[in-house]
Amino acid sequence: MHCVLEGVFKRLLSFWFSSEYHQQDFYLGRHRKRIDDKLIKICVPHDFGRKPRSLQDMTFFKATEYHDLMLYFMLPLVRHCLPIDHYHHFAVLVTAMTILLSVPTCEEVDMAGVLLHYFVKEMESLYGIRAMTINNHSLCHLAKQVRDNGPLWSSSMFPFENMVKELGCLYSGTKNTADQVRYVKTFIHVQLTGKYDTFPRLWNDGWK
Repeated sequence: MHCVLEGVFKRLLSFWFSSEYHQQDFYLGRHRKRIDDKLIKICVPHDFGRKPRSLQDMTFFKATEYHDLMLYFMLPLVRHCLPIDHYHHFAVLVTAMTILLSVPTCEEVDMAGVLLHYFVKEMESLYGIRAMTINNHSLCHLAKQVRDNGPLWSSSMFPFENMVKELGCLYSGTKNTADQVRYVKTFIHVQLTGKYDTFPRLWNDGWK
């Protein structure tokens, strides 16, 4: 989530749409309205977390929106706008991440690793030294992580982020903080073990 979606991909979007780079051949700001019009007209299946919204709101995008934009929407949207070398370079990233987010074979993991190394290598020649960030370098280690720990979705931060949201709803103000923390710990215990032995008592006690 943080390395690829809110790191590398968000940086690419900045290169493409920030007026700071308006003199570069990869700048897409002049095509933004046409891309936006196509983007917001996309009808997504019901299992998508969010509907596509305008790139004008890019700074407020959630990680799931970056996920959908990178993997599903962006390639066809910029196909006729982005220079061919930059387009193929981005397609390499999308292909590699699609592989690592599936249930890949060993050969597919190796291929994804080669693609990501190529993506990192070409980043400087296409976008300059400013693009060589730690997130970009971290892509080189993703294939090894999949070999050691399984597909990327099995260690994704999305479930943890969702649980943080749920836990946030269990707090109520700043009074009786200790009781609230104890209640949340019990809630987590119930979620992990399915044992409700202590939960009803805490639920009935509550806090004022």
